[in-house]
Amino acid sequence: MFDPTATDFRRTPKIIRELTALSDLAVMLEDFPEMGYLAEVFEQVMSLRDKFNTAGVGTGMDVKKNSAYLADGFGSFRDYFESDYVELLHFYGDIWDHVEGVLHRNQHIVVVDRAYIIRREAHPNWFGCPPIFHAGWRDRPDNLYAMGPLDNLIGLQYRIDHLENAKADAVDMIIHPVLKIRGFVEDFDYGPGARIYTGEEGDVGFMSPDASVLSLNTEIVQIMQIMEEMAGAPRQAMGLRTPGEKTKFEVQVLENGANRVFINKTSHFEVVFLEPALNSMLETARRNFGLAETVRVEDSDFNFVKFVNISKKDLLASGNLRALGARRFANKANILQDLVQLGNSSLGQDPEIMAHFSSIKIAKMLEDLLELKEYKLVQKNIRISERADAERALQSAQQMVAEEQQAGLPPEAGMLPPGAAPQGGLPQ
Repeated sequence: MFDPTATDFRRTPKIIRELTALSDLAVMLEDFPEMGYLAEVFEQVMSLRDKFNTAGVGTGMDVKKNSAYLADGFGSFRDYFESDYVELLHFYGDIWDHVEGVLHRNQHIVVVDRAYIIRREAHPNWFGCPPIFHAGWRDRPDNLYAMGPLDNLIGLQYRIDHLENAKADAVDMIIHPVLKIRGFVEDFDYGPGARIYTGEEGDVGFMSPDASVLSLNTEIVQIMQIMEEMAGAPRQAMGLRTPGEKTKFEVQVLENGANRVFINKTSHFEVVFLEPALNSMLETARRNFGLAETVRVEDSDFNFVKFVNISKKDLLASGNLRALGARRFANKANILQDLVQLGNSSLGQDPEIMAHFSSIKIAKMLEDLLELKEYKLVQKNIRISERADAERALQSAQQMVAEEQQAGLPPEAGMLPPGAAPQGGLPQ
């Protein structure tokens, strides 16, 4: 729970409900005394449960409390206290103490059974706020309840449902139309080959409905297309080709624009949610860091692994971690596309211009853009050494063939297993 009218999610007080076993709470009290759980409050919690277990069940004294106190997941007031679980409400935020007349900032208060405070302390986070974050698909201007990607489409979905139902009713009317009976007509069974007996002025006919209602399919398709565009998921983003002839440049423009909404939303998620979470994880690690820690580091240039000792002093540099996943992916795709266009252009075919480009650095850049480092394809002058090895193997094979020809051996003699003589014996 949080206050949706706050200016931002960081400033709003938050309450997190946790349902844990009594044994787990006892373990935390015994094994982690630094967490600040009060043992005397836990004894009150257990005493209250003992009273419920020993009290009479059929007294009916707790019936009125069932509606006033009801923990989620339990059928009644008594079911909760007779179970082996306990409800903890974690409060994070600022609170005003009416007794002392003091404002307590960045507090972490834990309430058990909605009656006892079992833990109360200032949150140790250095940022002055709890590490709880929130990111939505589309922010609202007046509250913190963000919209989902499909919220704008609910009304259109209702309209599609209405049109589909109306179309189904119209098709039923066309298949089984209403009969119009005039004058005296004997009872008959409607169906193939049925006979109808009428009087002199009697008549039976069909009330033909308007078949233009079947054109609702076109309107439904248009509404579905609008929904796809509003959700940011056009058909070309899923690999389906849109109608019309397109040039190569137009296809590239469509492909770049198809995922623009998702890239924007993913970047927003990285900035609003991932970056604060990563920095809070780093802050927690720095705050609880020991004397030293050994970290495994891989050197991609020289292909070896080394172990580095990291101390708390190494993590005390100023700055923030930045999550660049989606933004880096989009940037890599654009750079790779620009490289391909440059290679196919007249500038890329000019040897005077290409003479100023480093081939090794271009190969390293392509290895990073195509994510091929695990294959170790890029090595300095590897093509030259491989070509030299191939030349050596070719010269060795040619020399072996020449020696066999000088010795008068048949061509297939070189293919015999070791120690075997060719047919007819060796020459003198």
